[in-house]
This record gives sequence, structure tokens and C-alpha cells, in this order.
Amino acid sequence: YEVIIDTAGSKGEEVKIKALSREKADKLQAVLMQEVQTPNEAIHSNDNEDHAQVSTQEIPQWKYSLSTGTLLRLGLSTNYLRGVWVLLLFAGSILQQLDMNLLDENYNSQLERAYETYINADYTMTLLLIAIPLIFIVGIIITTIEIFIKYFGLKLTRTKHDLQLEMGLRTNTRVTLKPIRVQVFTVLINPVQRYLNLFQVQLALANSTDVTDKSKIKIPGLPKKIVRNVRDFLFDFREGESMEVFTPHHLLFIRRCVVGLLPLLVGLSLWYIFLDFFRWELILPVILLYLPILIISQWYAYKAIILQFTDEFLIKKTGLWTKKTEIIPIYKLQSIT
Repeated sequence: YEVIIDTAGSKGEEVKIKALSREKADKLQAVLMQEVQTPNEAIHSNDNEDHAQVSTQEIPQWKYSLSTGTLLRLGLSTNYLRGVWVLLLFAGSILQQLDMNLLDENYNSQLERAYETYINADYTMTLLLIAIPLIFIVGIIITTIEIFIKYFGLKLTRTKHDLQLEMGLRTNTRVTLKPIRVQVFTVLINPVQRYLNLFQVQLALANSTDVTDKSKIKIPGLPKKIVRNVRDFLFDFREGESMEVFTPHHLLFIRRCVVGLLPLLVGLSLWYIFLDFFRWELILPVILLYLPILIISQWYAYKAIILQFTDEFLIKKTGLWTKKTEIIPIYKLQSIT
């Protein structure tokens, strides 16, 4: 095991201590976290009070752990297109290596003649109808395996002063978080995961570096009640508090529609330049199908953008399919651009 120590405003890793046993790593973590408690808890206390305080601190107030079934549901409802993309990249890399190292020009020409002679359009269509669902299923399996490896054994424990997170199959990671370290609290949810009550929480930590991915902790598969418990522990957030609501100008919707038209225009231009059968009877149905989907999707994406202010928090809501809610304490804002 190794223990990594970092502080708010520092780079990701200030001190790294390697080659420790599990027992010594746990003891070192407990001692360090005990030393950083607030001063008013360390002053004016005798030995008995200190001992009672430490014992109370170590008693978990609540726990949550991901079961195997929850991990499976999480894998099936997560962004499985990532798995499809990884599979396509892997297959493309293999085909490129085969084409460069094993196949010469004569063999390529023979394959082309064989394709033109023996393989017709019906065969190609049948192959696509089989290959596309198969690739989709394999992508889901890849994503599910990735979820199992990364979040297996996830345990979330709240003590009096901190939040403890443990997860990982290949690399077991244990993190102890204090509320002062968290700058942004983010909740992600899509309709499928909302039905399954599987919310994802992201905690953006105070860090002087600009690499945001390394300073974020992702905790998936949490029910709504646990999400509220984590939020209330990190921030003194009160629901129902009066707030000001702002929505973006309608020009943003127009700009998003114009940007969404670019792929259609580029595709039609390439079709007209490089292909001979540029026919409006083929293009018009594509346009009539593309435009309503573009306008409707961009309208709902535009309406989903909401900015809310309370006396203490800034709340930002975005997302069409995956809803994203960010809660930022105003006193922790570092800059406004």
C-alpha cells in the first residue's frame, strides 16, 4: 500500500509514502486525520475527553456499499458507447497493422475482385444487421467489465469529521475527504439511471493545477438518499431556500442550431463533390428527418440550462439526456471570467 498526502491549493501529490502494510497505512491515515481536526476540538480538553472524542470520531454515522447487482445495473445503464468506441479503435488498429505488414497490393486487388464477384448487396446488408447489434452488445460488456474493475467493493463511510471512500479491484483506493477540500459538488443522472435510482456524484477538489480530471472523485451508483447525505455533510445546503433563477438568451439556441447544421452541410458538400448520384429524392428525406430532430433536441438542451443563486450557493443545471447539477459554494469561488 501507499499513502498520498495532499492539501488544498497544492499540486495533486505533495507527499507519497510507498511500501506500507495495510495495517500501517490505516494507522498513518488515522493519525494524520486526527491531527488536522479543528483547533477548538483540540484545545481545553483533558486526556479522558480526548480519548472519548477520538472514539466518537471513529464511529461511522452511516455507511453505504455497492453490491454486485448494483454494479451490474450501473454497467448496463452507463455510457456504453464508450465501450463500442474502444472496440472500434482496437479493431481499426489491428486492421491497419494487417494491411501494412501482411497484405501486399496484389493480395488486396484479389480481395477486391472476390468481393465484387461473390459478395452482393444483400450479403453486405445481412452482415451489417448482424455486426451492428453484436458490436453494441460487446460494447456493453466492455463497459460493464470496466465498471466492475474500477468500482468493485465501493464503500462510502461518513464519520464525524470526514468522508471515507474505498473502491477498486485492480487498484484498491482509499480516500479520506474533509468538507473544506471540496469545491464543487456535481450530480449526474440519465433517465435510465433515474428509474434505477443510481445517481453519480463528482467531487471537484481544491487544487492549484488546471488538470480538472485528476482533481475529481467520481462516486457512481448512489441512491438519492445517500446523495443528499453526502451533500448535506459537505455543504450546509438547505432545500427550498429562496433563490434567483437565470436562463440564457435565446440567441444561444439559434447558435446551437446553426452549429448543428454544419455536419449536414459538410456531408452534403462532400456527397456533391465526390459522388456522382447526387439526387434530391434521396437527400430531401434526410434533411426533413434531420432538421426536426436537431431543432427539438437543441430546444430541450437550451431549456435545460438554468443558473440559480442563493445567499450561499451557485447552482448550475445542464444536460439533455444526462442531467448535470453543479453546486458551488460562493465563498469558494476562485475567479469569475
